[in-house]
Amino acid sequence: MTVETVPKQDSGGATVVGEIWRGLRRRILRGTLAPGARLVELDIAGETGASQASVREALHLLERDGLVVRMGRVGTFVTEVSEDEMREIFQVRVMVETFAIRRAVECVTSVRLAELRTLIDRIMIAKKLLTKDERAWVDAYHVRVHDAISPQLEGEAKTWLEAATAPL
Repeated sequence: MTVETVPKQDSGGATVVGEIWRGLRRRILRGTLAPGARLVELDIAGETGASQASVREALHLLERDGLVVRMGRVGTFVTEVSEDEMREIFQVRVMVETFAIRRAVECVTSVRLAELRTLIDRIMIAKKLLTKDERAWVDAYHVRVHDAISPQLEGEAKTWLEAATAPL
């Protein structure tokens, strides 16, 4: 297993633990680390140049997120998720994200609206930096979220969601 090299601290002030967590999370969600794959702290520490304690903490965060499972002295493994579990996770996310958007719409100000428009512009720029396959995966995810949430939204909220989820 290889893990992208992790800088000790990036320009945004991210921690080593956060960088390891993000790198492993990205690989798990993309399928680069297959369900059932064993994650060895010592190997990850050696590949990233981080301490074993930092790797252990990142693995703990992944476990909290449900992406890995620790099995006592046996090791840490990428969680195996069934199709039914994946469907259930998606349904829960749709409900939570719909609720969050509704709450945001209730209290949005013109200043916040301008900030959100700037954020959408930045998201669109960031998407252009992804590979073709990564863009396709992100776009497919956002289209599904949009399709599930959009019928329940109106006005500005619907416009924001459509702009944020528009394919490149």
